[in-house]
Amino acid sequence: MKLFHIISAVCICTLLISCNHEGPKADCGCDGPTTKRFQDVAVSYLGDGYFLVPQKKEGSSYSDQITALIACNMDSSWAVSTSPTIANYIISGNMKMSCPDDFNRLWEGYQPATITKIEAKR
Repeated sequence: MKLFHIISAVCICTLLISCNHEGPKADCGCDGPTTKRFQDVAVSYLGDGYFLVPQKKEGSSYSDQITALIACNMDSSWAVSTSPTIANYIISGNMKMSCPDDFNRLWEGYQPATITKIEAKR
């Protein structure tokens, strides 16, 4: 019985010591590393931090690579665009990697991004 208590105490101490270290850094989402920088991109603001890049059709292919963003640093003063196809802001920032979605791993959805500059489009 004494051996059981000693082993239990050692296991508990090991667990407590191992749980004191800092957790792993995020590799996705707003806390993850920057995967791409973008500068002066025309976007329409949809509200709640969501931006959409209106697609520019050139022949049969689309020229824009960034299509949808969600701001990591949302500002409640941003005005919603009158139409998703009409850009109302010019933004620059740092794109982050989307975190996997268990529901649908093929479509990543909105890319998280830290907005470093935003100006109303004239």
